Amino acid sequence: MSIGDDMNKLIAKIVEILLKNEAIKEDDKEIYEYGLLTMFLTVGKVLFLTPFFVLMGNLGGYVAFLLGFSYIRMYSGGLHSKSALKCTVYSFFLIVMILEISKWVYNQELMYIPLFSIFVGTIFIFKYAPGDVRNRPITDEEHIFFKRRSRVIAVVEFLIIAIITLIGKIPYEMYVFALSMLVQSINIISIRSDKNEQKIITH
Repeated sequence: MSIGDDMNKLIAKIVEILLKNEAIKEDDKEIYEYGLLTMFLTVGKVLFLTPFFVLMGNLGGYVAFLLGFSYIRMYSGGLHSKSALKCTVYSFFLIVMILEISKWVYNQELMYIPLFSIFVGTIFIFKYAPGDVRNRPITDEEHIFFKRRSRVIAVVEFLIIAIITLIGKIPYEMYVFALSMLVQSINIISIRSDKNEQKIITH
């Protein structure tokens, strides 16, 4: 029995308990199954990668990446590798790249880059989220749920950067935060299939 099978059984058990206690509706079952799966995968990856960024002395940048990229990804969708190992390796190099680019932009004191980045990212989220891929169909109801949640998160993230920009000097972590959100929005565009009528999302 694989770890994936154990995880799916645990998720099914949790959802079953929620249904029995009338904490969720039967119609929302698949939404919560998807949400729990995404949460477990994200938490596992975060716990695994955190020590690396602590040793690199950039825990603050890593946390900013998680807030700007991973949170909205839970609802907007995105590319996902076939194996957890590949996903973790790709994620590590992506994070390092964003941290280094953000550091360079920050050192150049290009203070409006974060606001511009998150503004563009918000437009992309409104237009394309949730991302279209072929390996996990979702219902129309789920599509509406993910779209609304993605848009709310995008607006909140935009307002955070806008307010900080107006206040004054933007800290390095906010550069990471904004660029991470932009990368996630581009990630959604990159996975759009030619079947635009079919609305499906990956975990």
